[in-house]
Amino acid sequence: MQCKIIGRRNKYSMIYAMFDALAKHRGIESIARGRGKRILSLQREMAGRFA
Repeated sequence: MQCKIIGRRNKYSMIYAMFDALAKHRGIESIARGRGKRILSLQREMAGRFA
């Protein structure tokens, strides 16, 4: 997992940014529900982007 550090780069800021990224993480199920699509179609779209 990666996160963007804005501002100070001390260890506490980096840990805060990592936990913030984890808290905002959404699974493929919730993304599919939000878009009104099936999980299978989203997986195909993502596979096409990284192929």
